[in-house]
Amino acid sequence: MARLLDHSGYDALVATNGEADFPALSRVDPPLDLVLVNSYLPRLSGSEIVARVAEFFTCCPVLHIEQGGVPFNAERLLSLVRKAHQARYTAPQH
Repeated sequence: MARLLDHSGYDALVATNGEADFPALSRVDPPLDLVLVNSYLPRLSGSEIVARVAEFFTCCPVLHIEQGGVPFNAERLLSLVRKAHQARYTAPQH
């Protein structure tokens, strides 16, 4: 997924171990624009991942995916990332 995002013009940082990586990623400067969470990080359950995301990434959208051994659809993933990114930077129309 990180390669797909990189090739599509996004800078992707990868967390491979939720216990160690979440605190470090929360201190990235500039702050992250989007957090894409795969429920299958080692050492954390899906509910623990959601709790950590809420704790460390309060200022950006979060996409939570559950791959579960099924190949992801690249176009669908990119569409979701674009929508989340645009929603963050587009002011509401009145």
